[in-house]
Amino acid sequence: MRLFALLLTGCLGATGSLGAASLTIASPVPRQVIQRTGFVPADAWGQHEGGPALGSARVSIRSAITDRKPPTERWQARAVPIGRAFGRGIGWTDVTATVSADQVEVAVDIPAGGWYRIELKSGPLAASVEPVGIGDIFLIAGQSYAANTGEEKFAIDDPEGRVVALDLRTNSWATANDPQPAVLGGNGGSLWPNAMNLLMPLARVPIGLVNVAVGGTAVGQWLPGEVLVVAGKSFTLHRDLVAGGAAVGRFRAVLWQQGESDVLANTSTAVYQQRLNQVVSRAAAEWGFHPPWMLANSTCHPTVYMRPAQEAVIRDALQQLMRQPDFLPGPDTDILCEVGVYRAPMGTRRHFSGPGQRAAGKMWFATLWNAFYAASK
Repeated sequence: MRLFALLLTGCLGATGSLGAASLTIASPVPRQVIQRTGFVPADAWGQHEGGPALGSARVSIRSAITDRKPPTERWQARAVPIGRAFGRGIGWTDVTATVSADQVEVAVDIPAGGWYRIELKSGPLAASVEPVGIGDIFLIAGQSYAANTGEEKFAIDDPEGRVVALDLRTNSWATANDPQPAVLGGNGGSLWPNAMNLLMPLARVPIGLVNVAVGGTAVGQWLPGEVLVVAGKSFTLHRDLVAGGAAVGRFRAVLWQQGESDVLANTSTAVYQQRLNQVVSRAAAEWGFHPPWMLANSTCHPTVYMRPAQEAVIRDALQQLMRQPDFLPGPDTDILCEVGVYRAPMGTRRHFSGPGQRAAGKMWFATLWNAFYAASK
C-alpha cells in the first residue's frame, strides 16, 4: 500500500492534479488609478457615458500561477463597470500572454472610467481585481502648504471613493482622506480633498494623488544629491520625487506649492529659477517624459514672517517660470493671507485655517480645470 501511495503521489504531482491550479493578479492592485491618454476636452464635451474622447489606457496585468506549467491556450481579459462607474468598460477581449515560469503578463486597452473590475481568464484559470480606475494622476510636491499642515481634516465626498492616494511606504492605494500619505507623514489636513471633490465629478474619471511634499523645504533641497536630515533620519527629496512619479509610470502633471522657505533664505529670482529648472529637467530625464509643472504663487506665511519685499522676489521667480514651456500657472494662494480668516491665528506658526483650505482647494480646482479639462481655452 505504501509503494502504491508513493507512485500515486508522484503521478498526481507531475500532472498538477493534486490541487487545482490558481491564478492571482499581482498588478494592478485594488483602488489603483492608471493614467489615461488620448483625452480631448473639446470632443468629450457632452459625453455622459464615456467613450474614445475621454481617453483610455493600455493596462498591463501581471499575474502569478501556482501550476508548474502555465497553460498556453487562449487568454482573455475584460473590464466590468462596478458601482456608479464612469465609462463602459470592455467585454472579453483576446490578449497575448507572455508566460515566464509561474508569471503571466498581458496588456489590454481599457477606456477611461471606473471603478472597474478587471478580470483575466484562460481555460479553467480565472482571476480578478477591483476596484481599478482609468483616469488622471497628479504628483504633488513642495513644502508644508502642499502637505498635512491645515487646521481641518477633510474627506473625499464621492461615495465610491474615486479619489485615491498612493502611500509610497506601503505601495498601496486608499481613498484620499486627510491626512495625506506624504513622505514625512503629518497629522493635519490638506488642500487636496477640497480640490478633488470639485474636480472628479466633472472630469468623470477616477483621480489618483501621489504626495511627496515635505514641510520647511527650500527649492535647493529638491536638487539631485541634496540630503535632508529630519529627527536623525536622512531623506533625499529628489529621489523621492522621482520614485513617486516612477511608481505610477505616467501622470498628468506635477502640482508644486512651495516658496516660503526661499523667502526666509533670501533666494534671488535668478537662483530660484535656475534651481527649479534643474530639478524639473533631471526628473524628466529619469522619468523618460516631460510632464508639466503647475506652480502656485506660494510665498506668504504670516504666522512666521512678514517680508513683502522678499516675497515679491520669489513671486517674480515663480511668475517668470510660468511663462516657460515646462510650466503652467497655478493658483495665487498668496491672496489667502488674512490671519484669523484664511490663515491660523497670529503667534501659532500654523498654516491654512479650514476656510483657507477650502478656498485654496477651490483655486487649485479652477486652475486644473482650465489647464486640462475646459473644452475651450
